[in-house]
Amino acid sequence: MNRKILTLLLIPLLADVSAQVSITDPQESIYKNLLLHDIGLNLDRKFKDLDSTILTLDLRTGILDKAITEAKDVSAEAIRLRERLLYIEQKQSALEDAETSIYQANYQSAIINLVSMEREIKPLTLFQSTRDFGSALVSAANPMEYPGYRQWYSKFYEYVEKQKAKEPILGVLSHMLTLTGDISKTFTFSGPVTEPLFSGINSFIQSLGGSKKELREESQKMFLITASLAQWNHEKELIEKEWLTITTELELLQKQYEQVLAANMNMIGLNQSAFNQKFCKENDAHKRFSYLSDLKETCADFVVSEKTKSPKQWKEKIYFQMMDIQTLKVRFGTITSQMRANIERYHTIIIRYKTDPYIGSRIATLEPKLREMTDTFDRSFEPADYLASATRMYRVQ
Repeated sequence: MNRKILTLLLIPLLADVSAQVSITDPQESIYKNLLLHDIGLNLDRKFKDLDSTILTLDLRTGILDKAITEAKDVSAEAIRLRERLLYIEQKQSALEDAETSIYQANYQSAIINLVSMEREIKPLTLFQSTRDFGSALVSAANPMEYPGYRQWYSKFYEYVEKQKAKEPILGVLSHMLTLTGDISKTFTFSGPVTEPLFSGINSFIQSLGGSKKELREESQKMFLITASLAQWNHEKELIEKEWLTITTELELLQKQYEQVLAANMNMIGLNQSAFNQKFCKENDAHKRFSYLSDLKETCADFVVSEKTKSPKQWKEKIYFQMMDIQTLKVRFGTITSQMRANIERYHTIIIRYKTDPYIGSRIATLEPKLREMTDTFDRSFEPADYLASATRMYRVQ
């Protein structure tokens, strides 16, 4: 079974590697919902039968109570009392059967939801779109990609190297620029280098006399591009910092998923190899549906077996596993909500910066790629629905 289902959800946005796009069978969610709907209908039928049984027994008990009150014969009263006790026992048995049915339905729902997470999550589809958006994001943030900047920068850098021994700030800037590597290919102005860079550009502009008016005007324009990109990169990095937090949470969630899945497979005696072969690696949606249908019955049988083996403590183990599965789904729903909110933060800064007179046209080119990533995410995940279904996945009598 693919153990990377959660951590692959969010590959770092700047990754530039190839990926196979995994498209989930559109019938997948239909089949899962069909199973869950069937579980609910079956429980509703049992509740309806229970209500009918309880009503009948209560009516009979009421008739007996009246007869017992009016009885004058001790022997007849004793017979009616025994009959009344039988009705009470039948009612108690019906209520206990109802409790068993609730646990069966809830545990079936829990396991179907748990194993379906393997194919509900579409990490590689999201990864493919983030790769394209990430490449565009890097390009838009690189001043060397802006018209005329590379040529101007070579003149500016030449000035820095000539004057670094005379001006300490230029010496610092030269050293920091050297640490960045080959700046002719890619260089993003942000972080500690920003302040000495601004000072260096200002010094360069001040050094240009009247005979170099054209270069001076060009330098002022490039200074504005640099300043706008520095602020853009700062805000972009705040968003990317949040991705690191989300990735850490996903890694922790992956471990929890594996633990919960292993615990339940072991508890109900599910064969790991068969599960991998018949569900995780199976490409035929109909066969996966058949496997889940059998698994549903296995869960129901397990509840009855546990109740038979341990009449007083059978509920505890099942209950805790159901809570663990629900917690898992709620956590994933919360994380996907955070992911969607972080994607929206890109929309916010793009809208603000695309009107900038110096970098706006390049920032605007990010919109189609971001829209593609957003659409892919929205097709793959529904955080609000995921959270809602997680909080409503169990029934009570």
